[in-house]
Amino acid sequence: MRPLDLEAATPGDRNRAVDLLRVGALLMVVLGHWLKQGWYVNDAGDLHRAGLLGIATWTHPLTWVFQVMPVFFAVGGFANTHSWRSARRRGTSYGGWLATRTERLTRPVVPLLIFWAAATLVAGALDVGHRWLEVAWVTALVPR
Repeated sequence: MRPLDLEAATPGDRNRAVDLLRVGALLMVVLGHWLKQGWYVNDAGDLHRAGLLGIATWTHPLTWVFQVMPVFFAVGGFANTHSWRSARRRGTSYGGWLATRTERLTRPVVPLLIFWAAATLVAGALDVGHRWLEVAWVTALVPR
């Protein structure tokens, strides 16, 4: 879909500033987690994740740039409030609204879990070292 088509299909009362904040915060969270991984391969060929913040103390001030979770939760609350009010106007029950929201928020998790289940099987078949797979899934699934 072209951007102009997307804009035409978007309701006129949609708050584009909130959308921009949501996208920006989400991108900063993903970028911040990827940047802090601190991967390295030792002499034996094993992949490790040390955590960049632990091995490069000069990166500590950068954490202030990536403190976007309050923005993320504030705009998420705004979006949920707007969604709930809209659902009430349409006569949707709280349970129906909650089920719809829950489905929309959890739907992207299913392909992710399928991918990692398949990756585990493929890695085992290819005899990829356990440590490589562990570092990969921790990097992708555990934001630490």
